[in-house]
Amino acid sequence: MTLMKVGLKLTKEQVPKTLQELNEMKKIPYQTIVGNLMYDMVCTYPDIAFVVGVLFNISNFRIVHWKEDLKCIFKYLKGTLHHGLK
Repeated sequence: MTLMKVGLKLTKEQVPKTLQELNEMKKIPYQTIVGNLMYDMVCTYPDIAFVVGVLFNISNFRIVHWKEDLKCIFKYLKGTLHHGLK
């Protein structure tokens, strides 16, 4: 299970270009979710630090970041929910 898509490249060309994309992203609390992931990273999941840092630095996120990158982290967290240190 991976935390991010292999070969993920974030560029300035990925910023929302149309009014429809901007309106679509206004419905998604991207910054809040990344902030919550940062809390999880500090308190319980240090293994997600790199990908959360990458996603935190995206100021002009697109729907593709929501659909692919953030949901990939959620799948990882769900799959490792019962893992822990012994």
